[in-house]
Amino acid sequence: VRASSGLRSIAIHDPSPEAQSTLLGLAEDADPAVAETALAGLTPQGDAVPRVISLAQTGFSWAVRVAAVDALARAEGPAITPALAQCALHDPFAAVRLAAVRALVQRAPRAPEARAALDTVRAADADRSVRDAAVVAREGHAP
Repeated sequence: VRASSGLRSIAIHDPSPEAQSTLLGLAEDADPAVAETALAGLTPQGDAVPRVISLAQTGFSWAVRVAAVDALARAEGPAITPALAQCALHDPFAAVRLAAVRALVQRAPRAPEARAALDTVRAADADRSVRDAAVVAREGHAP
């Protein structure tokens, strides 16, 4: 618990490149609590983006994938919207798909990839809460 508290303090209070590099390494930790906490403070940039995309798409824990999706929502780069769209469409856990829908809306609701993913989710997602989030997102950001 103390280690997690210290990690959270670094995550919240130190946006330096050194701290971000440390957080990125911890985001790949085998302990999901450590990985989630690290991802909460991470704003992926540059070479970190593909690593966080990988965690969002293939992380060993659904909670780590949610945290990675949330981190991607704070990032910049051309690969992020397509990666979030893939998470919204294909993750087996509704919580990850819901986080991805919300991230798409936060980042780029009018981007063609985001709109296509939101339309597909709205029409076909197995979970009602995910479908409803996509409906609200598309209605709020109509062309």
